[in-house]
Amino acid sequence: MAESHDSQGSGPTRPSSGLQTTARWVGLLLFLIVGWLYLLSGLLAPPWAVGILWVVWLIMLVAIARAWRTRPWRVLAAPVVAYAIWAAVMLAGDFFLGWTA
Repeated sequence: MAESHDSQGSGPTRPSSGLQTTARWVGLLLFLIVGWLYLLSGLLAPPWAVGILWVVWLIMLVAIARAWRTRPWRVLAAPVVAYAIWAAVMLAGDFFLGWTA
């Protein structure tokens, strides 16, 4: 079996398995679903907090794009991390700052 090389010429890469491809797409789909929570955070959080959450979500989206080809399992883990961040911010805002719907 011949080794394939990436376009940068930095070394051999392994071909993607079906499981890795599925992990990527499932991770992206779940990340976009969690994105709805970030988008609707304005129902609970003040505008400054929503802006910060959006920036965090966009940074994570860039991280997913960078990890897409080389680290598919990080793409799958991203929605879990994104949800944990969102939930922690919402709970902390409610508990410490009195955010309510």
